[in-house]
Amino acid sequence: MIDVTEEAAIATLKNNFLGQRSFPDLQQNLNRIFSSVFNIPDQNVGFSLFEQEEGILSISPFEQQIQNFLLNGIQQSHHIGMLCTHLYKTLINTRQHLIVPDIGKFMKDYPESVISVKLASQQVKSFIMTPIVKNDVILGVLEVVSFKLHQLNGFNVGKLDMVMPYIGYHRP
Repeated sequence: MIDVTEEAAIATLKNNFLGQRSFPDLQQNLNRIFSSVFNIPDQNVGFSLFEQEEGILSISPFEQQIQNFLLNGIQQSHHIGMLCTHLYKTLINTRQHLIVPDIGKFMKDYPESVISVKLASQQVKSFIMTPIVKNDVILGVLEVVSFKLHQLNGFNVGKLDMVMPYIGYHRP
């Protein structure tokens, strides 16, 4: 069941972003839309472009930059250096959501993860990453982060699945 707030947020996403290369207040609008969908006021949205042939993560191609939590100020990085085996397998190979409700526990479970250290240094406490896939090509990684533990979790994935068709199909 979808509530009116979620329906309005999805309508805004469809009306304002689809087919446009430049739009005002992109970051603010994305954060507002996803806050409405998740009913979480203090979450943020980011995006990393994935250049599949080169295996490189880089900043967004939009005229107005979207925040980027994975790279956090770096222009680009080779995915193997950034993604631990678990993240790479989840996001790139199986094209599934990566759901981390507790970044501290994730860091203990996957100490080789450079990403978790980068996110923790930005005060991120929970996150969901999901690949953006179109025509069987991974275009990038959508990053939804929260600064509170357990605020983003498996429950939120159902809501994320509602908006993903408007951004790009995210899994096979």
